Amino acid sequence: MTEHVYRFMGERVSPTEWRIQGDELHHLRKVLRLQIGTEVEICDGAGWSGAGTLTEIAASVALVAVARETFTEREMEARFGLAVGALKPSDIDDLIAPLTELGLGRISIFLQAGSDKGRLSERIVERWHRIAEAAVKQCKRAWLPEIRTYANLTELIADHAAERPAGMLVALDPQGVKTLPEAAHSASDKFVTVIIGSEKGLTEGDVSALRATSSQFCRLGRNILRARTAAIAAGAVLSCQD
Repeated sequence: MTEHVYRFMGERVSPTEWRIQGDELHHLRKVLRLQIGTEVEICDGAGWSGAGTLTEIAASVALVAVARETFTEREMEARFGLAVGALKPSDIDDLIAPLTELGLGRISIFLQAGSDKGRLSERIVERWHRIAEAAVKQCKRAWLPEIRTYANLTELIADHAAERPAGMLVALDPQGVKTLPEAAHSASDKFVTVIIGSEKGLTEGDVSALRATSSQFCRLGRNILRARTAAIAAGAVLSCQD
C-alpha cells in the first residue's frame, strides 16, 4: 500500500520552491509533526499544484522543494455555480465541502425576507472559506470555489447579469417543465447558476424577481427535497455535465 502523502495550501515562490505559512504551517508542525525530508503535495487553489519534499520547517514558514508541478485550467468547473438561501450556518457548513468536492466554481448564499443577517457574519463566512480549503486538499482539486454572499436574491441576479450576460439562472421548482439535467445540458458553454431557497423555499418576492429575468424553472426529481439535499443533488447533476 502506498504511504499517504499530505497535501497543503501554499504559495508558489518559483517553479521549484513553495512556502507554507499560517494555519497550514501550524497543522504541519504541531499536529502532524512532519520532519524535513517528508514528501508532501502542495497547491495554491488557483490552478497550481505540485509535489516535493520539505527542506525547511521554521516557526514562521516551511519550504518545499518541488520536483514536479502542474497548472490546471479552470475550464468546466468555472461554468457552474449554486446559490442557496441563507440556511442556518451549521447547515451551510455541511454543504461547503461536498459542493467543493463536486467541482462547483461558485457557491453563493443570499439572505431572504425575514432571514437573520447574522447568518452571513464575517466570522461565519471565513469559516466557510476554511472548510472549502480543506475540501480542496482532500479531493485534490486545483481550484478553490468562489464563495459569495448577497443581501438578497435581487442583488445576486444583478451581479450574475453584469458578470455573465449570456449566463443562465435556473431555479428549482417541483412543477418545472424541464429537468435540471436537461436545462444544464442545453446551456452549452454558458455559465449556469442553480438557485435554491432556504428552509421555506423561495419567497414570492424571489420568484417574481426571477420571472422578471429569463430564468428557467426546473424540477430536480419527483420528491420535495430539503434545501440541503437539493443543493447536493443539484451539485451532483452539474458535476456530470460535459
